[in-house]
Amino acid sequence: MVGSSSAYYLGEFVAGAGDVNGDGFDDVMVSISSYTDKVSIYHGARIGVSPTATTTLSLSNNVTSVAPAGDVDDDGYDDVVVGTSGYSSSTGQAYLYQGTASGVSNTVATALTGESSSDYFGCSVAGAGDVNNDGYDSATSSPVPATSTTTATTSSSSAPTATTAPVRSTSTRAPPLGSTAP
Repeated sequence: MVGSSSAYYLGEFVAGAGDVNGDGFDDVMVSISSYTDKVSIYHGARIGVSPTATTTLSLSNNVTSVAPAGDVDDDGYDDVVVGTSGYSSSTGQAYLYQGTASGVSNTVATALTGESSSDYFGCSVAGAGDVNNDGYDSATSSPVPATSTTTATTSSSSAPTATTAPVRSTSTRAPPLGSTAP
């Protein structure tokens, strides 16, 4: 994988994407930062990861995180989530893109937006697994500092939807390694 220009920052954010095209091989997503941000998806194969991107997602804000979301819609293809914390006065957004037989769709399946400016929602995104035991995986994003709410996409057989839950946090600092969080 090689960037196409010296003005691009290839690989600022990199994550395994899961198997977005259902071929039995895990895929990789790589951010490409420039004046307009992109995330490219590279498909895995028996001989390794393809050096050519299969899909490139174009976003209008700085990509600040990428993560596998699991199979949020239970269609047999893993999905991905991309965070852009600079959206709308740093309110931030997280975008869910669904996997298909040909790879990740270029169409946003669900866009989640932070609650207020300077939330930096989307600065960190993650797959959360099946958090409510309904058979569907979920994806989550948290604002910074994580003192208000975390939003997760949950799914049903129809479409992903957003839910909000309170976050218990008394400090923005992580506990030391090996210690128990309060």
